Amino acid sequence: MNLFPILKDIPFVTAFLIGRVPGMQLPADRQEALMARIPFFKKTVKELLPAAKKFFCAHEVHGSEIAIIRGSDDYGGLVPNVDGLITQESNVVLGITVADCAPVWIIDQKSKAVALVHSGKGGTEAGIVPKAIQLLQKNCSSQLQDLIVTIGPCIRPPCYEIDFAKIIRDQASQAGVHDIHDEEICTACNLEKYYSYRREKGKTGHMLAVVMLQSSITTASS
Repeated sequence: MNLFPILKDIPFVTAFLIGRVPGMQLPADRQEALMARIPFFKKTVKELLPAAKKFFCAHEVHGSEIAIIRGSDDYGGLVPNVDGLITQESNVVLGITVADCAPVWIIDQKSKAVALVHSGKGGTEAGIVPKAIQLLQKNCSSQLQDLIVTIGPCIRPPCYEIDFAKIIRDQASQAGVHDIHDEEICTACNLEKYYSYRREKGKTGHMLAVVMLQSSITTASS
């Protein structure tokens, strides 16, 4: 299993990306593959984050809907018809799956709120990252100067004709966020570590992007 820590300098947040899992066989159908991986994701997250109370994974539809997750919520793990999740609850794990689309982490350093969104071609066109920023402001009293936006591994030119990572950076900047980071990694160029839906012509798995607010310092191990 390839594990890539993200946002390592924020002590109250654990964030990482689970990359390619060598040898894992998955159904060709995307939805079947996602459902097949949910038990693995739950088990892996529990092993890496023993303090986690609940695990929520967005059931992506390449749109711009975002769910606000509260501690009392119970979706059975998979939150339907959303491409983003937001929470202020400690020890609640948010997850999204990606295989070329960009995972985007948005962290409020002051109010201790987190958003995790799936922003591919459709989600980027629909402005899911600016929407997440607005929802953090509305629901979590977030201030723009306190936000950090980080774009994870995704497909990029020349492997794909649209540079949606750049568009996401521009969208976050236009929304008023100044602290913007980009891992600048192309999934299609690094098949030994990442899945790429386009490069592998749909016969691929899905990576899991994760974020959790900690009630105490917890570090994921590789």
